[in-house]
Amino acid sequence: DSYPAAEASVEPWCRELGLPPAVAEELTKEDVREPRDLATVPEAEVDALLKDCGASLGARGRAIAALREATFRPLVPVTPSASVAQSRPRVAVFGGGTACNALVSSFAAWNPRVSYVIAVTDNGGSTSEILRVLGGPAIGDIRSRLVRLSRCYLERPGVGSDERRIVHLLEHRLPSEVESAQAEWSKLLEGQHSLYSGLDGAYVQVIQSFLLTFHTEIMRRAVAVDCGLSTEVDGVVGEFGVEAHRRFDFRRASVGNCFFTGVRLHFGSLPAAILMWTRIARVPPETKVLPGVNANFMMTIGAELEDGTRLIGQTNISHPPAPTGGTKDTGKLPLPSPVKRLFFVNRHGQQIQQKLPANEQVVAAVKSSDIIVYAMGSLWTSICPNLCLPDVAAAVLGQSVPKVLLLNGEPDRETMSSGPTGVVSMNAADFVHAICRACSLFEDREIVWTDYVTDVVAASGSTLLTPAARQTLEDHGVCVRTVPSAPARPGWFDPVTAVQQIAALAGSPWAAGAKPRSDSVF
Repeated sequence: DSYPAAEASVEPWCRELGLPPAVAEELTKEDVREPRDLATVPEAEVDALLKDCGASLGARGRAIAALREATFRPLVPVTPSASVAQSRPRVAVFGGGTACNALVSSFAAWNPRVSYVIAVTDNGGSTSEILRVLGGPAIGDIRSRLVRLSRCYLERPGVGSDERRIVHLLEHRLPSEVESAQAEWSKLLEGQHSLYSGLDGAYVQVIQSFLLTFHTEIMRRAVAVDCGLSTEVDGVVGEFGVEAHRRFDFRRASVGNCFFTGVRLHFGSLPAAILMWTRIARVPPETKVLPGVNANFMMTIGAELEDGTRLIGQTNISHPPAPTGGTKDTGKLPLPSPVKRLFFVNRHGQQIQQKLPANEQVVAAVKSSDIIVYAMGSLWTSICPNLCLPDVAAAVLGQSVPKVLLLNGEPDRETMSSGPTGVVSMNAADFVHAICRACSLFEDREIVWTDYVTDVVAASGSTLLTPAARQTLEDHGVCVRTVPSAPARPGWFDPVTAVQQIAALAGSPWAAGAKPRSDSVF
């Protein structure tokens, strides 16, 4: 049932670039069938081979340029027949919106029956301004996943240019200068922006209407504050603090986030906004992007550390603001103490005491899954928030299927802490134990590791898979598997190799017919 590799030969490629026949002969001897097969070979070595075979300087340059273009061409998913699609395993993936994105094109090329479960607790990044002014669930990671899926499925033959133009428009960000950003926003509202060029008029009206819904709401909030009619602010800024105003800052605003929020506000439903985006981008209905909690209110997470410290807000856990502004370099600063437990926080910065109900679609996806995957990325802020939901944890516990952790290649802020002897990092066994603790947050029973994690897959060279960690995992019955790492990136996964391992564990081996893009390793 795997997707067949396209029949390819380097001979037409060499002929098109004016390369000597000796080049094709030499590449054929090395079992190179298409330019993409050379993606992992350094350009200097390719150039040397071309030179040895008598290729002229100009031809060598054209060959290197063509190779670079082929390397960056994304995997194109093939739409299987209905019967073949229904025979493929159902996959539930827990992960965030950055690292896990690297797997999306490989998943799409293997199997459309994937449900991505994403937390709505991120209070930072590009959505922070929307949360400050309008509140509501965090949509940044969801939009990021939808954009990546859109790029995959809009590459298929037969997809119209309108859909591609819409997704290109929704990926756009406004300028970083105030006046330029407001001017561009006005053109988008009026339907006069150059990004609308060539787009069917009906589509323009649909996009305009939802952007106007968003604009009307932010204007209403600003007027209410200016007139003294409202003092409540939905944003959580710092430690239980709030902003003094609600005027929206359009600088670097994501048009996709504004559109997505407009759809959610219009229908009063986050799933409805997701459905509209997936239909525009022609994402197969079997592929789902699911918020862990189906809510229209703002919530984030907090972490209680072992020394009693409480960190409020996802950004303070993973990427706290630096004294000079920004968060670029703070993701490597260790926590003052290891994380003891997570808890949910409302828009006022107060801990939510009751058990939150999970999105019913998430519970159904887990209960029907043939394999559960905990993707690499942020352990405490991407994977664990959804596992802390009792209904989700119970669904995971009830499934007798492979439950696979894709292990990070190196520690980050969330998994490092300052100790008496220096910085201490979590290892592979600590990761698995943390997942088990999250799933057992509301359970009073002995934790059995294999109830929640049966397999750990690590890329060779991962610094987290120490000999002691491997022994601990094996002592608890967890199977440890190692796959080749990405070229020149020890410990980091090659996305195709990672998904091939998942496919094998799911009982549906996949022989990928293309190499991954070089920007997809993680």
